[in-house]
Amino acid sequence: MREDFLTLGEAANILGKSPQTLRRMIKRGDLVAKRMKTPQGFQYMIDKSTFDFGEKLEEKPPIQVLSESPIQNEATFDKAADNSVLTNQTEIPTSQSADEPIVEAEIGGLDRISEFFDSELAKRHKEKMALIRIMEMLQAELEAERRKPRSLFSYLIDWLLK
Repeated sequence: MREDFLTLGEAANILGKSPQTLRRMIKRGDLVAKRMKTPQGFQYMIDKSTFDFGEKLEEKPPIQVLSESPIQNEATFDKAADNSVLTNQTEIPTSQSADEPIVEAEIGGLDRISEFFDSELAKRHKEKMALIRIMEMLQAELEAERRKPRSLFSYLIDWLLK
């Protein structure tokens, strides 16, 4: 009986479809299958007679592509050609003395830029610290002004002006 049926996975491999697609085809009635109970649940067994090519597939032996391919000659390398390639290569320069003045000028320019930014940063820091000192002094004066005793007349004028 097993010879007459294919599992869902085997049929999927033969048809080149996913097992889920075959399940949908079975539920629609497009594919005849038997539902068999297994310890894991139910499994579909598809009748080979629903395939036109069911017996033809079993008769064909598996194709071995490598055994049928013609043997190719081993590649040989020409040593003279290898030597000529090596002699035609250009030498790699070990010193870049022509480029050194340009590099030194660029580094000198970067040093000057770095010094400029350092001096600007120091100036900005001094300005920030001066502003912080001014704010602290103004805040201290404001606190002293608030603590100063005031007359009843000044409270009355402030109240009327609001």
